[in-house]
Formats: sequence, structure tokens, C-alpha cells
Amino acid sequence: MSGDNPPLHLGGPLGLAGLAVLAGATGLFVMNGPDAPAPQQAGVSQTEPQPGTPAPRPHPGDAFPMVRPAELPASAETRAPAGIKLAQVNTAGTEVVFIVRIKGEPEIDVISRNYKRDPAVAETAWANLQARYPVLADFALVGASYSGEIKLAYQLPPGLEPTRATINDIQSRILQVNSVAYADPDYVAQPGKE
Repeated sequence: MSGDNPPLHLGGPLGLAGLAVLAGATGLFVMNGPDAPAPQQAGVSQTEPQPGTPAPRPHPGDAFPMVRPAELPASAETRAPAGIKLAQVNTAGTEVVFIVRIKGEPEIDVISRNYKRDPAVAETAWANLQARYPVLADFALVGASYSGEIKLAYQLPPGLEPTRATINDIQSRILQVNSVAYADPDYVAQPGKE
């Protein structure tokens, strides 16, 4: 064992795979050469150069054409790329959410069984419960569990902060319904301020 060199170690299977990918990419570059045209991207149109002008050479990093702000159409300023939501300005005020248990009401059973499976049935049952208890008319149904708890949201007017006193006032409205066991503010969804 004197003078034996350790075998070449390429970092295991991932190192060997990395070397193979690098070798393949180098081979493709050598075979195509630096003057080969870039492959056409799906959905990206390339314009033909005017006669007498040299064609621009594609750069490997230019997968998507660059559009400068001066070239944007007027409607592009209000559109977002697919899959990106633009932030909406909240002009309605803060939403406060309550976790509520209402016992003995048949609509609650329908809501808790159907909220995730058939939201239309749950919304109809919620509308029926609101019709019987008008004090709940300002609340929106935003969640329900199979255990019978529902989540109700209340939209505060613009400029009204969700202070503890404001939240307690809204909570007292829910508690006017005799069959309400509890109506707890969901401070995880919307923390109150003192």
C-alpha cells in the first residue's frame, strides 16, 4: 500500500451526473458553434430584419425580449402577468373575524356539513339564518368546521380601527342571538389594538 494514490472521487452519483450534464452542454455548444441561431421560443415571435441591415445576434441570456416602459401600451400598466395578483387598495376598512358556536339551529348543521363540499348550500343556509336573526345581517360567513363552529367576518367602516372596544361592540351584536354559546374574536386572523 505504499505509494498508492486514492482513486479519483467525483462526489458520488450527483457529482458524476453534474459532470455529465456539463460535458453534454459543452458538446452542444461546440456542435452548434457561436454563430448558430438561438432556438425559437414558443409564443415569442421574432421579427425579420430589414434588407441591408445586419441581423442582431441573439444573446444566450435573452430568453425573453426586453420591453422598455416607453414601448408599453397604455393598458399594460393596469394588467398583471398571469398568476400575479395586484394589491388592491382597501377602501372598505378592516375585516374582523369571529369564531362562533351557535347551538340548536338546524342551519348550523347544514352549514358545517356543506361549507367545504357544497358552498352554495351552506350560503343558502346562512342566508336563512340571517333572515331569522337580522342582527347577523352585517356578517359574512367565511368558514365552518365539521364540529359546528362557524367563522363570521364583519367589515369595519373606512377609518375605524379594530380596537378592543370596537371588537367588543361587534361581539355583543352576535351575542344578542340566544342560541350563541360563544363568539370569540379570531385574533390570529385580525389582531386587535388597544
